[in-house]
Amino acid sequence: METVGLLRPHDRYPPLTQVIRRYVPRWAAFPAIYGITAAAGGVWLKFPNPARLGLLFALVGWLTTHFDTTFDDKAMEEEREKRQRIPLLRSLSPRHREHR
Repeated sequence: METVGLLRPHDRYPPLTQVIRRYVPRWAAFPAIYGITAAAGGVWLKFPNPARLGLLFALVGWLTTHFDTTFDDKAMEEEREKRQRIPLLRSLSPRHREHR
Protein backbone atom coordinates (compact mmCIF):
# COMPACT_ATOMS: atom_id res chain seq x y z
CA MET A 1 0.00 0.00 0.00
CA GLU A 2 2.83 2.40 0.76
CA THR A 3 4.26 1.87 -2.72
CA VAL A 4 0.99 2.83 -4.45
CA GLY A 5 1.22 6.31 -2.94
CA LEU A 6 4.86 6.70 -3.91
CA LEU A 7 4.60 5.65 -7.58
CA ARG A 8 3.63 9.08 -8.90
CA PRO A 9 4.47 12.10 -6.75
CA HIS A 10 1.51 14.27 -7.80
CA ASP A 11 -1.35 11.76 -7.98
CA ARG A 12 -4.28 11.85 -5.58
CA TYR A 13 -3.13 8.82 -3.55
CA PRO A 14 -0.79 9.76 -0.69
CA PRO A 15 1.43 7.16 0.96
CA LEU A 16 -0.37 5.07 3.57
CA THR A 17 1.82 6.54 6.31
CA GLN A 18 0.52 10.03 5.53
CA VAL A 19 -3.10 8.85 5.50
CA ILE A 20 -2.66 7.18 8.88
CA ARG A 21 -0.92 10.25 10.31
CA ARG A 22 -3.70 12.57 9.16
CA TYR A 23 -6.82 10.54 9.93
CA VAL A 24 -6.05 7.90 12.56
CA PRO A 25 -5.40 8.93 16.16
CA ARG A 26 -2.07 7.80 17.55
CA TRP A 27 -3.74 5.90 20.38
CA ALA A 28 -5.36 3.65 17.75
CA ALA A 29 -2.66 3.54 15.06
CA PHE A 30 0.35 2.52 17.12
CA PRO A 31 -1.29 -0.30 19.08
CA ALA A 32 -2.76 -1.65 15.82
CA ILE A 33 0.58 -1.51 14.00
CA TYR A 34 2.52 -3.03 16.91
CA GLY A 35 -0.13 -5.66 17.64
CA ILE A 36 -0.74 -6.82 14.07
CA THR A 37 2.98 -6.97 13.35
CA ALA A 38 3.69 -8.97 16.53
CA ALA A 39 0.78 -11.35 15.94
CA ALA A 40 1.90 -11.94 12.34
CA GLY A 41 5.43 -12.59 13.60
CA GLY A 42 4.04 -15.01 16.16
CA VAL A 43 2.25 -16.93 13.41
CA TRP A 44 5.35 -17.03 11.20
CA LEU A 45 7.51 -18.18 14.12
CA LYS A 46 4.84 -20.75 15.10
CA PHE A 47 4.26 -19.41 18.61
CA PRO A 48 1.47 -21.27 20.41
CA ASN A 49 -0.57 -18.08 21.07
CA PRO A 50 0.23 -15.39 18.50
CA ALA A 51 -2.84 -13.36 19.55
CA ARG A 52 -1.45 -12.98 23.07
CA LEU A 53 1.85 -11.77 21.65
CA GLY A 54 -0.11 -9.31 19.51
CA LEU A 55 -2.01 -8.02 22.55
CA LEU A 56 1.20 -7.62 24.53
CA PHE A 57 2.82 -5.60 21.76
CA ALA A 58 -0.39 -3.59 21.23
CA LEU A 59 -0.07 -2.56 24.88
CA VAL A 60 3.55 -1.55 24.23
CA GLY A 61 2.34 0.49 21.25
CA TRP A 62 -0.29 2.23 23.36
CA LEU A 63 2.23 2.98 26.13
CA THR A 64 4.68 4.36 23.58
CA THR A 65 2.00 6.63 22.16
CA HIS A 66 0.71 7.71 25.55
CA PHE A 67 4.07 8.81 26.85
CA ASP A 68 5.18 10.25 23.52
CA THR A 69 2.20 12.59 23.30
CA THR A 70 2.30 13.35 27.02
CA PHE A 71 5.79 14.79 26.75
CA ASP A 72 5.48 16.37 23.30
CA ASP A 73 3.32 19.50 23.09
CA LYS A 74 3.30 19.61 19.27
CA ALA A 75 2.05 16.00 19.06
CA MET A 76 -0.68 16.77 21.60
CA GLU A 77 -1.87 19.72 19.52
CA GLU A 78 -1.90 17.62 16.32
CA GLU A 79 -4.01 14.98 18.04
CA ARG A 80 -6.48 17.63 19.25
CA GLU A 81 -6.79 19.01 15.71
CA LYS A 82 -7.32 15.50 14.33
CA ARG A 83 -10.07 14.87 16.88
CA GLN A 84 -11.83 18.07 15.81
CA ARG A 85 -11.60 17.20 12.09
CA ILE A 86 -13.20 13.77 12.37
CA PRO A 87 -16.84 13.80 13.58
CA LEU A 88 -16.76 10.33 15.17
CA LEU A 89 -13.65 11.19 17.18
CA ARG A 90 -15.08 14.57 18.12
CA SER A 91 -18.12 12.84 19.62
CA LEU A 92 -15.82 10.68 21.78
CA SER A 93 -14.00 13.70 23.18
CA PRO A 94 -14.78 14.44 26.85
CA ARG A 95 -14.88 18.18 26.10
CA HIS A 96 -17.50 17.67 23.40
CA ARG A 97 -19.71 15.67 25.76
CA GLU A 98 -19.52 18.44 28.39
CA HIS A 99 -20.85 21.01 25.90
CA ARG A 100 -23.96 19.05 24.98
